[in-house]
Amino acid sequence: PTALVSLVDRDRQWFKSARGLQARETPRKSAFCAHAILADQVPVVPDALLDPRFADNPLVTSDPHVRFYAGAPLTVESGHRVGTLCLIDHRPRELNDRDIRVLRELAAQVQQELHADRTTKLRRGVSSMPQVAEWSKNSLVNVEAGIDTAVHMHESLRVV
Repeated sequence: PTALVSLVDRDRQWFKSARGLQARETPRKSAFCAHAILADQVPVVPDALLDPRFADNPLVTSDPHVRFYAGAPLTVESGHRVGTLCLIDHRPRELNDRDIRVLRELAAQVQQELHADRTTKLRRGVSSMPQVAEWSKNSLVNVEAGIDTAVHMHESLRVV
């Protein structure tokens, strides 16, 4: 029920785009995505209550009660992983190889959109902090629409 484009900095993760979650950020120390950006593969946590890394995590033991997590790292042009496209559920789940491939493909689209938006804003001279803040609020509208469409299409495919 939850899909996020999260960006991770030194102290927090914040959600550039969110479907199914009201929070706009969390501390990095409790962020599943902070683990995901260190992985070469898409990390999948089928049941966070059974995973010693996350069983006592406040995101698991209280709201939003994360049980399942999968996060495809997002990489910028320099090669640094800066965040994830992640899926979260309040119940345990498994992903098959096809699901992971689709998540990676969607993450690649998010990366392209991030790069395109950044390039466009730099060409327009977005350089001051207020401009960057405004851009940050509005830049992933296409990605949000794409996530909603992709999630809906993926759910439809599972039914077939």
